Amino acid sequence: MDDIYDFSGRIGRAEWAIINYICMIVSFVLIWRYVIFEVCERYASMEAFIFYVGMGFLLCIWSAACVKRLHDIGVDGRHLLWALLPGIGVIYIIGRCGFQPGDECENLYGSPREFKVHLPTELR
Repeated sequence: MDDIYDFSGRIGRAEWAIINYICMIVSFVLIWRYVIFEVCERYASMEAFIFYVGMGFLLCIWSAACVKRLHDIGVDGRHLLWALLPGIGVIYIIGRCGFQPGDECENLYGSPREFKVHLPTELR
């Protein structure tokens, strides 16, 4: 996950799922902070700024992860535009990226990456 903002290359389902879970947790925290501090008028404009900038970063990270996952399947990244359709679009992207296996050999977008979890030596 060293090239998290890059739209080229490929990632597998496990790496895509981890990025999605992290984006989901951070977005819930941003929404929670925005709702809580919206009540306090003193910090409302700063929290709105943090909320919109944070959600913009998360959208970039999520889009890059989905494009790379679509590349792993062998599909052009323009299929991410399906997510703009209300309701069915995001379901289509999650179904396609989360459940369809990637190409095992090299395709137009490069060779498959191996996803390795690096644990500290104390946990091995």
